[in-house]
Amino acid sequence: MKFFRSALCLVLPVLLATIQSVQSNDEDNNDLTMEEAAALLELATAYNRDGTDYFCSLGNHRPHGLSCKAPYASWDSLTDKSYYSRHLPPADPEWVESLPPMEDVTEQLFRTKNGQRKEASRSTMMFATFAQYVVESIIATGFNPETGTPAYEKYEGTHQIDLMPLYGRTVEQTNALRLQDNTQGFKGRLKSQVLHEEEYSPFLYDK
Repeated sequence: MKFFRSALCLVLPVLLATIQSVQSNDEDNNDLTMEEAAALLELATAYNRDGTDYFCSLGNHRPHGLSCKAPYASWDSLTDKSYYSRHLPPADPEWVESLPPMEDVTEQLFRTKNGQRKEASRSTMMFATFAQYVVESIIATGFNPETGTPAYEKYEGTHQIDLMPLYGRTVEQTNALRLQDNTQGFKGRLKSQVLHEEEYSPFLYDK
């Protein structure tokens, strides 16, 4: 079974690329019939289903024993849902100091080949990343009124997969997220900004 799941990571991209080549009707680059492509698609679906189940089961199941309320497991960390849960205890400060600078990590992580970005031909993580950013960085994270800064350890979300990224958790958040423009074609739109001819969500803070 371990061999099967390891092979999944190598075989599935090849299967999908082959199927995509057939579906594009590129006769010069494939020798498969549509029937053979359909059989490959069925096999790829089975690989994908087993692989998804496998990788989703690698993490610890809820409830998590640790939360941002304290650096140790307790009854409160299991039951108090107003704090973010965590998979690992706080890191050793010496280990944190030994990590490379954030700028170096970011440069390596987002470096593109020849400075050119490759557009994805299939679905991407853009929507999931945007939703995660909006929920965790703006809507669900607590706020400390005494310091005027976010309380990153506190969680004020619904613990549900819902429309909170689009509408906010409260009326005040909904109004803050929306453009509030009654011009035809702009009613109800989310606030956004255009950078380098591309549309992004607004900055979390003003400079």
